[in-house]
Order: sequence, then structure tokens, then C-alpha cells
Amino acid sequence: MRDRFWRTGPAALTLAFAACGGSTSGGTGGGGASPSIAQSAVVREPLASVSQAAIAGAVAANNDFAIDLFTHVRADVPADNLLTSPMSASLALTMTYAGAAGTTATQMATALHFGAAAGSITDGQNALSQLFAKRGPDALEAAAQTASDNGGPAPSPDDYQLQVVNSVWGQNAYPWEQPFLDVLARSYGAGVFLEDFAAQPDPARLAINSW
Repeated sequence: MRDRFWRTGPAALTLAFAACGGSTSGGTGGGGASPSIAQSAVVREPLASVSQAAIAGAVAANNDFAIDLFTHVRADVPADNLLTSPMSASLALTMTYAGAAGTTATQMATALHFGAAAGSITDGQNALSQLFAKRGPDALEAAAQTASDNGGPAPSPDDYQLQVVNSVWGQNAYPWEQPFLDVLARSYGAGVFLEDFAAQPDPARLAINSW
């Protein structure tokens, strides 16, 4: 696993994302104090409230983006084995798309292959991330039932974990628009972690990597 941070705009917005299988620690920690956060009070939309059309649109966009990304990366390493898993990147970039407008929004939608799903993409990604969160517990429950039926040893919960973690980090003095914060809360259960990239870039970098 490797954490990465992407910067969009002049030190205004940064993404951190990673996907992990197996046992990992959650939360915003890393040993230091929790960063301040700009966050809406809007409640996250439950999985049951998202339409199947929105989910299907997100699945199609994510698949097309994955193939496109694989094609570009494959061109750089044509002789090597290659595995990509860009779902976390798709989710994180869709988080920032919620705050994009004009040419930026058009270019992001094109690069991420949103197509006709652009208007409902955050709803679809919301549902998919919640479905992923269910994969580990559901698989563990099925394995435990199989072990019980066959008289075998109980499975270890550490072998049935999938954690996809994404976050948005912003300049602490930047005026974050309420509609953007509402989307982050409704579709991702998230807000914007605040750091001073302009005056203290290295502590900000360390905070992100610690998270």
C-alpha cells in the first residue's frame, strides 16, 4: 500500500487515497493531533436510497477509467506484468469533481469517463463505496457459516478486510463553498481536512502521510 497526495489548483486542494487488503488501522490518526475539518452537518445518504441507474452509471464510468488508465500505464511498461486497481483514485477524484465547474468540470468528466452519469456520479460512487465496505463482513459471515457446516476452524477476521480510504485536504484559509461540503457529507461521509499548505507545506505533507 502506498499513500499518495494529488494537488489540484494553487495549493487549495489535495487528495489522499489508498486501498488496503488485510488488517489495517482506521481513523485519522498517526499518533498526532487530529486535523481541523470543514464539514457539513448533512447526513450521508444510505445505500438503499441510491437508484440502480446511478450505481450502474458509476460502475460503467469506473470500468472505462480503469481500462483507459491501464492502457496508458501499459504503454510505459510493455514487457512487465502489470496490475492496477484505480477504484480509490476514481472515488477521490469524484470527490473533487463535486467542486469543479466550467472547463475543469468538463475535462474531469471526460478523463473519468462519466458520460451521461455525470449528474448522478457522486450518488453512484457513494453506493459503491458502501457496497465495498460490506464485502469483508459479508465474506467473513459466509466463510464462518461454511466452517460451521463442515466442522472446520473459524475464519480469522483479519483475512476478510477491505478498506478504501480517501480524504480531501484544503488550505485552511480557503472559503469552502457549502454546496461542495454538502456533497462530501451526503455522498462520502467526509469533509475537508484543513492545513496551511501555503506557509507550512512540510507539516501539511507530514499530516497527510500520517493520516
